[in-house]
Amino acid sequence: MSEGKLFLIIILAILIIDSCEKNADYPTVITTSAESISATSAIIGGVVLSDGGARVTKHGVYWGISEIPESSGNKLPVGTDAEVFSITLEGLTALETYYYKAYAINSVGEATGNLESFTTQYGSGVFTDIRDGHEYKWVTIGEQTWMAENLNATQYADGTTIPLVEEASAWSLLGTTAKAYCYYDNNDSIGNIYGALYTWAAAMNGEAGSNANPGTVQGVCPTGWHMPSDEEWKELEMFLGMSQAEADKEDHRGTSEGDKLKEAGTTHWASSNTGTNTSGFTALPGGGRDIQGSYSFWRLGDVTFFWTSSEKDYRAWIRYLGYNGTTVARTAFFEDVGLSVRCIKNK
Repeated sequence: MSEGKLFLIIILAILIIDSCEKNADYPTVITTSAESISATSAIIGGVVLSDGGARVTKHGVYWGISEIPESSGNKLPVGTDAEVFSITLEGLTALETYYYKAYAINSVGEATGNLESFTTQYGSGVFTDIRDGHEYKWVTIGEQTWMAENLNATQYADGTTIPLVEEASAWSLLGTTAKAYCYYDNNDSIGNIYGALYTWAAAMNGEAGSNANPGTVQGVCPTGWHMPSDEEWKELEMFLGMSQAEADKEDHRGTSEGDKLKEAGTTHWASSNTGTNTSGFTALPGGGRDIQGSYSFWRLGDVTFFWTSSEKDYRAWIRYLGYNGTTVARTAFFEDVGLSVRCIKNK
């Protein structure tokens, strides 16, 4: 073949390709459902159904926490070698909802697929309290890691024993600075399920109140953990859906955040329990002591009360949940009552 003829063939091929490119359209791509979803990772991707008549040069996914990930999320290329493509997202936040779209690019432009979403699971596990060998479940909710059981410690990290006060007459003599604990109805078997009830001074191990976030008061908590502040509780509640304005209020606040914290079913809660436990927090109705000023025990199975490390005037902020309420109540209690403790892990 002469050089002239070869040149003409090349020119003709270029013209044909150019004509095809001019008549090409955007590619067609769909977004596939997320797979292998955990607390911190998930696999997402897409499928290029058609190149639109022009070679696909790039494809990948847009993703983020916005419902419009292509404008406010992250763009993640995943190569061009296969029509079906996927990638593993890592370092995600537990119990967060993520949105994503697949995209494909050819010479005409970029096309995006359908919007998909997934919600990461809560991270969970078990740790051992070196003070007594007691094992506690934990759960990661958002950026926080909480104990998923009520504390049942009888000594501090330095080995000092917390005074056990069982008789109502002795409890009635406690002041607001007295360290004491007991089990509901003075029954150890109940304590094994619902944990111990502590005065605020016992929960704090005598430390001053703090509203820091992250918290700074170890108190009765194991090494590496601390008493949650009022602000840390608000962070938890807002992650579960409560607004800042609602979180700052007193008494019952929010909508379904309480249900998300309470253990589901009626194994421990009363028969009308509305809890769903979608957070994995597994709040149990441990009741309390001296809630009504009689130095007696009150409403096991119906309500749960949790101390915070924060004070309001001469009282301490607490949270409480009821069996037939969907919200989380925030109020301040006198510090000589006996309430449950949930610890939060140091950051």
